[in-house]
Amino acid sequence: MYSGDNACVSLNQGISDMRYDRLVAPSVSLLAVMLLLLAARTYDAWPVKAPQCSLRTLTGVPCVGCGGTRAMKALSRGELGEAADFNPLVVLAVAVIVLWFVWTVSTIKLARYQVGAGGGVSQTASKPGKWWGVVITVLLLLNWLYLLCYLPR
Repeated sequence: MYSGDNACVSLNQGISDMRYDRLVAPSVSLLAVMLLLLAARTYDAWPVKAPQCSLRTLTGVPCVGCGGTRAMKALSRGELGEAADFNPLVVLAVAVIVLWFVWTVSTIKLARYQVGAGGGVSQTASKPGKWWGVVITVLLLLNWLYLLCYLPR
């Protein structure tokens, strides 16, 4: 038996495993969003309610997450505008998670992996840069400013 065949099978299996490993984080995130939307949809029937925001109760200033429960309830009813009124960052986060999942599935289907010159597997998609931290920080600050000005009680 030619040992090169085993090497090819092993390399192909490694490529396949790496492709599907990339689906774990977006799949878990999408599942979490779906469960949160289900919880939001049934929230009014629950005997126990979420506590009020401590920061807003004590100071009158909303936190970055204020309006998140109401935004998820509105999203679960398909009311995007109302959800964005309560907390635009929640709507953006849900959209990003859905797009992340779709993008990951599409890149796997397009087989964007290549066998490198050294026999290893390399990915053609780039890794997120350091600027993501800045983008997230700016989005959090903008969302908080929006909530300070417009969040209904």
